[in-house]
Amino acid sequence: MDYRGIARRADFDFRAEYPELVTEILQLPLGRYAIVCTPSPPDFTTYLDYFNRSIIPLGSHAGVELTDKRPTDFVEVVAGIQDYEVARNFEGITFTAEDLLNLLLAKFQHVRFFKIEPSLDAVTIVTATYSEEIGDTIYHRFLNEQDKLRVEAFLERLKSGMTFAFREEAVSGPEALILQSTSNPVQTIYAANYQRPRATPFALRDESIWYDNLDRIFDGSFKKEDLFFFSPNEYACYVDFSSFGNIDIRNHLFLFQVVYLTLPIEQAAGQWLAHHRLRKHEFLSLVARGRIKLVLTQPEYRYDMAFIQEVYEANPEAVISRRALAALLQIDLVTTADNYILNDPQLLPQLRELCQIGQEVMGVDANYLYESLIWPIKARRRSFAPLERAGIFSTGAFGVNDFLQPHISKLVEKDLDFEFMTSASAIHLANALNATYFPFKGKDGYSDAYYATVMGESLNFYKSATPEGIKDYAASDAKVRSGIPSISPIDVIELSNVASIAELEEAFDPAASKQLMETLAALPADKRTQRIEFYNQQVEAMRSRSNAKGEIIDLGVNAVMDGIGLATGAQFLGVAFSLLKAGGERLAPKLPGVNKITAKIEEALHGNGDSANIHYLNKISRVARIKHPF
Repeated sequence: MDYRGIARRADFDFRAEYPELVTEILQLPLGRYAIVCTPSPPDFTTYLDYFNRSIIPLGSHAGVELTDKRPTDFVEVVAGIQDYEVARNFEGITFTAEDLLNLLLAKFQHVRFFKIEPSLDAVTIVTATYSEEIGDTIYHRFLNEQDKLRVEAFLERLKSGMTFAFREEAVSGPEALILQSTSNPVQTIYAANYQRPRATPFALRDESIWYDNLDRIFDGSFKKEDLFFFSPNEYACYVDFSSFGNIDIRNHLFLFQVVYLTLPIEQAAGQWLAHHRLRKHEFLSLVARGRIKLVLTQPEYRYDMAFIQEVYEANPEAVISRRALAALLQIDLVTTADNYILNDPQLLPQLRELCQIGQEVMGVDANYLYESLIWPIKARRRSFAPLERAGIFSTGAFGVNDFLQPHISKLVEKDLDFEFMTSASAIHLANALNATYFPFKGKDGYSDAYYATVMGESLNFYKSATPEGIKDYAASDAKVRSGIPSISPIDVIELSNVASIAELEEAFDPAASKQLMETLAALPADKRTQRIEFYNQQVEAMRSRSNAKGEIIDLGVNAVMDGIGLATGAQFLGVAFSLLKAGGERLAPKLPGVNKITAKIEEALHGNGDSANIHYLNKISRVARIKHPF
């Protein structure tokens, strides 16, 4: 058996867990491989135990070993998998028979794979052959030579060490290709053609986006702007109704250009529309204009599929399934890591020592500091396999919750693993969409608002932690600490209960709404209150002059103003950032290598608005209003 692919993948997975380590892959006689840690890390046995327990596949220990002693009898030095090669050819990834069948069905959508038959001698790929009558024409389905060559080439590039054979099997027709799955379809994304006659066009489309562009996603040449549903200039929000309630969707439509929306599962769409006082034709009209886009975070069959099909017919780009969402999140992770100011091979070996000294100086757990500073690099390397298998459902396996949860659980003396794990996917998704996330609220009052704040602020920090952006982050951080709270549009404006969706759409101006929120967001709390009072006085004067009439709903600024998290979990941001800023003078004498890190940080650090806002507030005053401050 050739272990080369397995050795390269094991080395990469090991470096994903320990980015600070430097390794070398050596081919030894008799087809064996050694992964050598150079130099040997302290307490090497701890790393060896993790490698044998969590990295190397069962049955491969005889062919691949981890060592801190460089063998002298090696045959050649083997290049390791680089960050931009993570998904290339799926090299070294191990598969069950079902995994391999699922991958082949997704990657080669026109080939009618039927089953996988493993044996001691070879793995047999079985394809179906049958005749199918469509209209007046009879089609004969079989594996042609060109497709067979393409599949063979792909299997060879897996470098799995397995031998493959092909066999055709006659079946009665396409209905025989409805295959039975053995895994939970919520936790596993099955190929659209796993039940071929029922494959939806949007699932096939999004599956192609993922498999056709994996290499480009990891080398950075396929960007979010290349996705059919994403526009960087949209003022967007994400609202998840899948399991819990949320505020009236009309609020989001009035305040944002685009609303990314996850519908309730196992519920007729008509019932949900009625609850939000929306008619189906109004909803589909919004879809057609690009104002609403459906985000399918669950298998399609869990939604009202007849309604989903109507949405797709109104606007194909308004239905986004799990493979496209996985592509979005993978792109976001790659981009964040590639731009991260500490993603420098020369800096990584020093980070753990820096954090150890940070614990002594600042009194914050060294492992927490290290995991927080290294997260973008680890997430980039660890995310592919989970996203490939389960899509964004797997976010908890590599998301920011991974280091936040243990730390915050310890602070509050309560295990919050479930809460962080279940909230992670929605927070990461909204952040990748560049969309405002609106926390859900259960009937019992439970909400994910706290976890949304902590994880969302963490993700914003990493996206700002670039050589170009960290200076702006420092200014923003200083603004928050000086008493300028963040602001949410929903906290400022609420709608008249009697306004129709047509009236709301007529009054809505995305640019003006955005400017109003940005004006208020830049002010300290007391100044914000004064400005709201001034705006209300001016609008009332204008309405009096025009003798305007009609019921107006007063809406107020939320007293909390998104302050949740600043006193507890979100302290990570200040701690991590303070560690970076304070490192030079206070820490460098204890660790000269820190200079490389702190030097990079220091280098990076070194028409009338009110009139327009008043005009817009007067325009919308018949359907909504900011509240008189108390």
